[in-house]
Amino acid sequence: MGPYYYREYRERINVEEVYDVELWYGEKKWYEFDWNATNLDRPKGSPVLDPYKDTFVTMNLGYIGVAYNLTATEGDQIHIDEILAIIAAQFENDLSIFMTRTVNEVIYGYTDKFLEIVSITRPDVPSRVQVVANMSERDMGTISKIKNGRKDASELGQYTQWQGYTSLPYWKTPEANTINGTEGLFFRPFLKQGEEVTTFVDDLFRANPMEWVGEEEVRTIRAFKFKIPDYVMKNATNNPLNDGFYAYGPDGMMNLTSCVMAPVFASKPSFMDAEPWLLEEVEGLPPVNRSAMDTNIW
Repeated sequence: MGPYYYREYRERINVEEVYDVELWYGEKKWYEFDWNATNLDRPKGSPVLDPYKDTFVTMNLGYIGVAYNLTATEGDQIHIDEILAIIAAQFENDLSIFMTRTVNEVIYGYTDKFLEIVSITRPDVPSRVQVVANMSERDMGTISKIKNGRKDASELGQYTQWQGYTSLPYWKTPEANTINGTEGLFFRPFLKQGEEVTTFVDDLFRANPMEWVGEEEVRTIRAFKFKIPDYVMKNATNNPLNDGFYAYGPDGMMNLTSCVMAPVFASKPSFMDAEPWLLEEVEGLPPVNRSAMDTNIW
């Protein structure tokens, strides 16, 4: 979350072993702000980082999301005209494409007055906007399934179903919509140097390969270290395989628009491994510190 650090907690519930092959389960997942980690390397004299108080200017996600989702086809043009008339009457000149919100509101949600108006004629449109679901539990009607590795150790932890999906509905190609890999907490045994592993990152709605970097000692244990390959962060021009993920923006940005139905992009902290102009355009971000900011798995 940029310069803000959060601890992620997961709890599996209703775990059941099925056919001696798979584990089926529901999941609770939530995030807690880590004050100490966020402010550990804060330069002397700089303000304390607090996502509940710190504000920034960004795109009006509710406004842009509606514009993205409402397609003016012949069948719903009257519906759209009704919405626009209500919006014009309620907001007059007070509606902007930009908004000022706290960090916590943008990440974990806020009630949008604009969307409350839209929901008058479109009850299916939620009035709450959130980029990351800081949930205490997920819909228990949606089940995830992973291989238990009992019959084939190389399949240990591999997803066969995620949140009710055996194939994702978000991306452009069948390859991009494939659910594979583990959640990153464990991998198959007997990994060898140089081997690649795959993680399924639910907040990014996609599987990501992780390439071997080397060996390091972690809390007195020798461990393999993995990182996100450079080609994963390239746009579709520089890596045609990323066309399936609608990677039509600058390098270093993951396009989540088709997943959250609003123009949302994800990057590494401080736009690490992205095109340099992105960091230059945003005031207040700390300089890139790869050892502290990069995404690694051991």
